[in-house]
Amino acid sequence: MGWKTLKENFGIEHIVKVENDQVLIGSPYIGDLGVIDVTTGRLSLKDGWERGLEDYTALRNASPAEILAFLQAPDHFNGKTRVYIVSDAKVYEDYCEKEGYPNVTYSGRLMYQNTTFLDLKEAQTYALKSLEYRVKSWEERKKTLLRDIEELNAEIGAAKAAQDELSVQIKKHGS
Repeated sequence: MGWKTLKENFGIEHIVKVENDQVLIGSPYIGDLGVIDVTTGRLSLKDGWERGLEDYTALRNASPAEILAFLQAPDHFNGKTRVYIVSDAKVYEDYCEKEGYPNVTYSGRLMYQNTTFLDLKEAQTYALKSLEYRVKSWEERKKTLLRDIEELNAEIGAAKAAQDELSVQIKKHGS
């Protein structure tokens, strides 16, 4: 994918990253000032933040076909450092020109300081800790839900008992 080619050709100094089927152009604070659909080449600007990319007149005036042509062009990189990125408790291997935030990998992933590693074992250890935390959180949530279910069952039981009692009273007085 030509995210780097796009960035270089339009002189984009903001962070350019790839997420799902989109190229996002943004800052460390607002990561989606501009969003490009990689299937159509259509650029959308974030509502209320259109001025955030006002310096990129050529990009803003480019047709979707022009943008798509850059995205479909091959990227060329200078330097090759292997990195491991932890995302959703999985470890992904990738390469980059320069490691660390706010740099981006060859595939367009933004490298955050706490989820990008140069060492595979460190990445795996981080992923394992992430999974341990996830298991603990879900176990705590399960306990809370089971307690809530017990309370609901007690409320349902009390309502049914009151319903039965009232039904008996209605039958006594109705006969």
